[in-house]
Amino acid sequence: MDIIKEKTEVLARFAITDLDCDPDLITKQLKVMPTKVWRVGDDRAKAGSGLTFDNCGWRIESELDRFRPVTDHVNHLISRMQPGWDFLRSVSDKYCIELALAITMHAGDQPELHFDPAILGKLAEVKAHIDIDLYY
Repeated sequence: MDIIKEKTEVLARFAITDLDCDPDLITKQLKVMPTKVWRVGDDRAKAGSGLTFDNCGWRIESELDRFRPVTDHVNHLISRMQPGWDFLRSVSDKYCIELALAITMHAGDQPELHFDPAILGKLAEVKAHIDIDLYY
């Protein structure tokens, strides 16, 4: 019987939060279709949970296979955001910009978490926060 080893899974997101405008305006400026937008008062969790957003936000998720390396996901998100990069730079002091990674490791996995100077430079241009959650 073959034993199938589970691989590290990556969920990668690029978000803009604390918006003082409708997220649709951000979509128009960025020229990028979001994966999700939310507005003040929208449900954060299941409808009726009582948990609602207290700010507006906009985000995209990586479209790559979840088993690809972390760096592939980050490069993919940066590439997708390129049409609106100048706009991001112009609002980086006003809004919270974040690269969020949720990495699920399985027994024995040791995924590489390496960000080369090009990636760090691009994220620094827009003053992006980096949030990494590790699960195992």
